[in-house]
Amino acid sequence: MNTDAVGGVYPSDEPDHSVDQGRFRTNFYFPGRSLPDHDDHGYGPLATVVESFMDPETLIPMHPHRNEEIISWVPAGVMRHDDREGNELVTDADHLLVMGAGEGFWHEERTLASDPSLRMLQIFVRPHSLDLPATIQHEPLPESVDGEWRHLFGPTGSDAPLSVRNAIHLHDAHLDSGDSVALPTRAG
Repeated sequence: MNTDAVGGVYPSDEPDHSVDQGRFRTNFYFPGRSLPDHDDHGYGPLATVVESFMDPETLIPMHPHRNEEIISWVPAGVMRHDDREGNELVTDADHLLVMGAGEGFWHEERTLASDPSLRMLQIFVRPHSLDLPATIQHEPLPESVDGEWRHLFGPTGSDAPLSVRNAIHLHDAHLDSGDSVALPTRAG
């Protein structure tokens, strides 16, 4: 990961760590590792960004998470989420999933044989407090407008459509080659 002068974080050409399990491949980006003399793999509340690829008919079996907010953003394909709370959710390029694992949350991820190959970014945010109640949010993404920032998630109480329990925001913008847009700003 690299950071720019205003604290934005973006993937470098090379991940910090990769795992190839055949039908499931992951690249890990640790934003804190790009900072000299920084002894934490994360950067403030941003812990890790994981880029995952799953072939059709792949299952990541039921497993727990605890004390992390996990945002699943699917630019290509379909990710099917089932959990012990009875949720059966489908996340694709039009939806965003935020799982607040808090005191503990069990889920699985899968693709069906009829699904296209999956590319998913999972953004791991450290919550402001440990052992918060577990939550899940699954919402359509707001419509994008070329050349404008789209606010995807932010801290609880912000104007973003989905929230995490710490002071972190995610925006995206769709630009044509050669276009630019000023970075979004927040008070403070």
